[in-house]
Amino acid sequence: MLNVTVKTTTLMKVTSLSGAYKPGKLDSVSITGVISGLAAGYIFAGNALITDVDGAAETFTIDAKNKGKVGKSTLALKGKFKKNSAGQLALLSGPVSLTAKLSGAFVGQWADDGIDPTKDAKKATIHMTVDFTLNSVTYTGETAPILTGKANKGGSFKFSQK
Repeated sequence: MLNVTVKTTTLMKVTSLSGAYKPGKLDSVSITGVISGLAAGYIFAGNALITDVDGAAETFTIDAKNKGKVGKSTLALKGKFKKNSAGQLALLSGPVSLTAKLSGAFVGQWADDGIDPTKDAKKATIHMTVDFTLNSVTYTGETAPILTGKANKGGSFKFSQK
């Protein structure tokens, strides 16, 4: 018997993405994205949510307050929620905003995005993909942040849209 796992990809809106890198320090990236299409009554608590910004990834277990924490990395979900009869936060309706702040050694994963800590970058447009994966559904969004950096000193990138 063959077991098959089906994964679905759905587009999401990334409203902001920013990050920084500096030699000898932890790299950081903050992301806010909006997902929609979840059924009313959906309960996030207890589920794993994978956040991935072109290789900078973290897996969070969502707690009863719709938050997650792994080391210095954090996740928060916002939307229209109400406690159900079991006392769990259940989605009433509408989109859900996810904000993740990741901290770690990421600059190596971002090399194919055009981030090279050994080179200067002045207002360079780069391209990064953001994925949030929840229950075999990957919500994905493309971004074009602006990169600024000094060779061997560090740099930062930023993207935002309404």
